[in-house]
Amino acid sequence: MRKELLENIINKSLKLTMTTYFGENCYVKVKSLDFIRSKKSHLVCITIFVTDIEKSSEIFPDGLEIITKLGWKVIGRDKPLIVTSSIEYIN
Repeated sequence: MRKELLENIINKSLKLTMTTYFGENCYVKVKSLDFIRSKKSHLVCITIFVTDIEKSSEIFPDGLEIITKLGWKVIGRDKPLIVTSSIEYIN
């Protein structure tokens, strides 16, 4: 439930920010969202799919981490978030 909610918030509510950072027709897919007890934080594995790899490479991975943490704040989670990200090209 949480990973689908985070994915929807990023893809819908933060779409304008994603388009600005990564170009048109980009979207994210949250592969997993787990709680890590030893770090007392959540770990999210997220992939962004882009059509303009040149524009995207300038701001990846920092831009995706910023967007992911913004989406995490919307959910209202008070635990820290660790982001592992990947990028894939679509045409």
